[in-house]
Amino acid sequence: GEYELQVLERVLRENRADGLRDVTEAICRKIGWNAGAGDERAFLEAYYAQLRARLETGMRFGKRKADKHSERA
Repeated sequence: GEYELQVLERVLRENRADGLRDVTEAICRKIGWNAGAGDERAFLEAYYAQLRARLETGMRFGKRKADKHSERA
């Protein structure tokens, strides 16, 4: 959702190795993906671009999701 996108934006902006690693591990666990070590920033940038595109597409059709717990409006 929008909240998760904002958190990911903040993590990328702060660019702390531990933050990038922790978020990458959490996302990979959730989606069942095994990311290579050292590729955290590239993975998160690609994930961010896709998540943002998906949310923006939904918003164009009047569907908005505040966070992962909310239903699409």
